[in-house]
Amino acid sequence: MWPDPKLTEFETKFFKNIIVLSKSLSEKLKLSYKANIIPLGAATISNIEKRFDEMHLLYVGTLYNRHIDTITGFKSFYDAFKDQITLFYTIIGDGPNNEAQASRDLVSKYGLSDVVKITGRIPHTPILAPYFNICNIGVFYVPLTDYYDCQLVTKTFEYLLSGMPVVATNTSENRAVIQSKNGVLVGETADDFYAGLKTISRRNRL
Repeated sequence: MWPDPKLTEFETKFFKNIIVLSKSLSEKLKLSYKANIIPLGAATISNIEKRFDEMHLLYVGTLYNRHIDTITGFKSFYDAFKDQITLFYTIIGDGPNNEAQASRDLVSKYGLSDVVKITGRIPHTPILAPYFNICNIGVFYVPLTDYYDCQLVTKTFEYLLSGMPVVATNTSENRAVIQSKNGVLVGETADDFYAGLKTISRRNRL
């Protein structure tokens, strides 16, 4: 549950120095008048120059509480464009309720097992580098809720620093980073994701 901004503001009166990780979060918590913003950084995971003669999506993150169905959106795009461009989607992550297996079941139901790979959880180590090397489009997809709106975009930065344009949901933090030259902002439905893939493929002349 999102903390009560009024309660948070009251509690901060007892502290001389307040540190917040983003401008949007300081505004959400009504701390912009006194907060010091110290944003998080991100690592460059891949230094390989990306080619865009095919389309290989990568999602890295938890699958818990993600009611957005990127797999269904990808299926629609795959059905429409599989004869025009080679398509793959790699999803790295899991959740406490075995969400990775549920995603595999959906992939199997859609007949996408040859083009969509669900790896499960992979520790954030150099083990991730090969995936960032072969993929060329990053996916940052969180629900469009109040408590996710100020979600830090570390993963978005990791994709961009690795030479990958990003398909991301339209949150406050993503709006501060994503522009037409480096990605596309979308809504939270499967149809929105499909439309975002069409846009980003057209921009990168895939």
